[in-house]
Amino acid sequence: MSDQPPLLVTRDGAIATLQFNRPEAMNALDLATSEALLAALQGIAADGGVRAVRLKGAGRAFVAGGDLALLRADPVQGARTPS
Repeated sequence: MSDQPPLLVTRDGAIATLQFNRPEAMNALDLATSEALLAALQGIAADGGVRAVRLKGAGRAFVAGGDLALLRADPVQGARTPS
């Protein structure tokens, strides 16, 4: 597991950029990434100064989908949705 946050959030004027940051897993969505995405989107929704959101992925993939390795390791925890 990486020391880096699973989602990087930057702002340039009215544009917020959300970069999925799990290139070793082709940016597959795990629970931590999903929770970070939800928190970032809630923050953006509350910020009247953001006019556009740009999504991108680190490395060679945007988002591979759900993290199947997590589901194989722990089907109950892996299927949990962020609260």
